[in-house]
Amino acid sequence: QIIRESNETAGPNSSGPAIAFDLDEAGVVGLGRAGRGEVALPVPGLGDVPLRLERIHVLAPRAELVTTGDGGSAPYSTDLMIFRGTSADAPGTWAVLGLSKDRIVGSIHTEGGSWAILTPELSPESGGRHLIWDEGNTTPALDATCGVDDDAARWPDLQDMRQRAEARAVTSADRLVCRVALEADNDIYVGTFGSDLNATTNYLLTLMATVSAMYERDVNVTLEVIYLS
Repeated sequence: QIIRESNETAGPNSSGPAIAFDLDEAGVVGLGRAGRGEVALPVPGLGDVPLRLERIHVLAPRAELVTTGDGGSAPYSTDLMIFRGTSADAPGTWAVLGLSKDRIVGSIHTEGGSWAILTPELSPESGGRHLIWDEGNTTPALDATCGVDDDAARWPDLQDMRQRAEARAVTSADRLVCRVALEADNDIYVGTFGSDLNATTNYLLTLMATVSAMYERDVNVTLEVIYLS
């Protein structure tokens, strides 16, 4: 097992129930060595959800990881291990977990909803512990609009674009690969993760692995990160 101790608590900003837990570092090391394994994660309202995990890779073989600052840029490495999981007991349940020695981040998805696994940096109220929390209780903290005036009359005809795309669509059993470059801005690196390089890297790569799982399911495309700054 990768969870050592857990208990019920309140989610961020008291937004619904959550599970606070401590990571079992020895269990994480063992899972990483094996590359696969079975774990049970406590989910609010569902109890222990069993998952069969397989290690996957979201970084390209020669991906560049670069940190930048006043002194210029420098390469760095990560010990992040990413696992994708399914549940034999609950068809339709899947998860993506990003694990390092002392952190886990990711999400669990069922037919009834999605639960986020938050690191201590993302859940400061937890007293340094991880949280599993219902994503449906999320309240947007930022205005995500770009703030640029636009003229709706200049927008493309989406129906026309859809019809043209369907007319030239080609079906194939071959899975395509989309290579992606990522750049983290100051808001997420400093504001969210307190300039913690490992925490920022773990979050971004696990997020991309989760998106990749959805792309593979829906359009048979794998996302592969070739650059992260």
